[in-house]
Formats: sequence, C-alpha cells, structure tokens
Amino acid sequence: MLYFQDINLSMKAMIDSYTFKYGENSCQYSFASSFYLKHKYGDMFCEHDGFLYILRSKRCSENERVYLFPLGECENYVLGGLLKISLKMPIHITAG
Repeated sequence: MLYFQDINLSMKAMIDSYTFKYGENSCQYSFASSFYLKHKYGDMFCEHDGFLYILRSKRCSENERVYLFPLGECENYVLGGLLKISLKMPIHITAG
C-alpha cells in the first residue's frame, strides 16, 4: 500500500535526498516549491521501496489521479512494470 502524507518540514531531508539526486533541477521536484504551493497543488508524498511518489491531490478527479514521475533508482526495475504495480496498489492518503 502507498501511504501519502501532506508535505511538512520534517520531510525535507527525505524529499531532498531524492530531488537532489534524481530531480534534474526541475522546480516541480523542489521541496521549497512543493511546500510553498501545497495549497495550490496539494502535493503529497510517499516513500516506498526506494522511490519517492508525488501525488498532486488537488489536480485529481473521481476518475483520475495525478502524479509527478516517481523518483528513484531504476536499475532493478522495468519502469513500465513499476508503474503498473504502483497503479494497482491500494492508496492511503493522510491529510493534515
């Protein structure tokens, strides 16, 4: 199960460990940007099996979930398979 949580200051080191290594200097993968724009996009984070998943909760609808591309080391994963697995996993969202 993927457990998504609202961004908070205690997550900074964990998020930075992924965004600095895999985020390609994109502002979408910046802790500061996600924290500042949390009320606009509702970014929520989940660390699972060496990957960081980012859910844009305020862009989701009843029929569709909106994610940024997962960040992590893909050596041992076939990316398409990873995405198929993650989409079938139950998702738990913790607000607040």
